Amino acid sequence: MNIIQDFIPGYKAYSMAPKYITVHTTRNLSKGANARMHSKYLKGTDTSQKSWHLTVDDKEVIQHIPFDVNGWHAGDGQGKGNRQSIGIEICENEDGDFDKAVHNAIELIQYLINKFNIPIENVVPHKRWSGKSCPVRLLPVWDKFIDEVKGVKKNDIEGHWAEKSLQKAINKDILKGYEDGTYKPDEPLTMARFMVFLDRLNLLD
Repeated sequence: MNIIQDFIPGYKAYSMAPKYITVHTTRNLSKGANARMHSKYLKGTDTSQKSWHLTVDDKEVIQHIPFDVNGWHAGDGQGKGNRQSIGIEICENEDGDFDKAVHNAIELIQYLINKFNIPIENVVPHKRWSGKSCPVRLLPVWDKFIDEVKGVKKNDIEGHWAEKSLQKAINKDILKGYEDGTYKPDEPLTMARFMVFLDRLNLLD
């Protein structure tokens, strides 16, 4: 995992042994509001009131403070969110690729889980600590996000233009997936597979 260290000069906080990972999204939609911009921002703000460990965008991951000290990002004062969790901000700048930033965040979280032996149930949204609706774009799909952190493969027909028809075929055992759990809906149909489909429809008898 390539993490660029760009630490806040003179940062002071409590020592910390990470037990949680807290996920945020920046809500900064401005052009150029990427990881580097947020790193620059933290160097010019009062970090005794606001700080976090890492910012992720669609291209890179930047670390602002060491993992063995706490940040002030969870909104729970001296609680576990601030004092025991690694804070990650995912960029939402309009000139960036948010889906790719999320993908990079997932890889980062997997790395941190292994590095600090953090259980998956301790990967939590900011909302867990303060009730704030954050990360706002991930909360509606939080379970799916966690599945991807776990490495569970996403159903590759979800969101496909033919999803309803494909799901009907799956439910009727006409369409069966590959060993890796995917269906590859855009793969070219061979004559052999076409004959298998006809057979499952009892059209070859």
